[in-house]
Amino acid sequence: MVVLINIIFKHRFCNVLKELKKKPVDVEIEILENRVVDNHATHLVKLKGDNRKLREAVEVLRNSRNLRIKGGRLSKNSYIALVLSETCEVCKYSSYDPEMIFLRTTVAPNGVSRLTVLTTRKKARQIAEYFETLLGKENVEITIEKPFNKAYLTPLQERVLLTAVRAGYYDVPRKVNLDDLARMLNMSKSSVAEVLRRAEAKAVWRALTEL
Repeated sequence: MVVLINIIFKHRFCNVLKELKKKPVDVEIEILENRVVDNHATHLVKLKGDNRKLREAVEVLRNSRNLRIKGGRLSKNSYIALVLSETCEVCKYSSYDPEMIFLRTTVAPNGVSRLTVLTTRKKARQIAEYFETLLGKENVEITIEKPFNKAYLTPLQERVLLTAVRAGYYDVPRKVNLDDLARMLNMSKSSVAEVLRRAEAKAVWRALTEL
């Protein structure tokens, strides 16, 4: 069964947050994407706050000796850029497991983080144990719930979606294509594509309701 696990904790590992706290700058951090190679992480980071605070935050990040900024787009209430840094324990753990899809990762100015992960029920228990061991049970709040309220995944959608995730269909670049998934699932290519579209639509719907 696919579930959502929500993890709330005080993030003392985030290298981006560490740099912003040196000033300090009152902005919210959202990690849109994360890739780890060896001990280095590339984050697609979105900062949210008023324009003055955002400009201060951008200046702090660009002047940091511990981070590298690539690109960057500043709008009225947000700033998006690629941020390269040494990886932290949370990013390292979240990047290597194909059974976890991170839907949302935010870090508030006070360091309180919320991770929302789509995974299997068995894996959710392992994730909970990891964070409780890393942070201490008293320092982390974890909830596990069915993911789609009135729009639950069907058993077939769960099977196809998780097979796609585990096989690397959503990796960048993709490790398998629809033909590969069809062979793995003993289904036609058109059936796999249709089931995935329906499952993805439900996942996107849920993610949008939490924005």
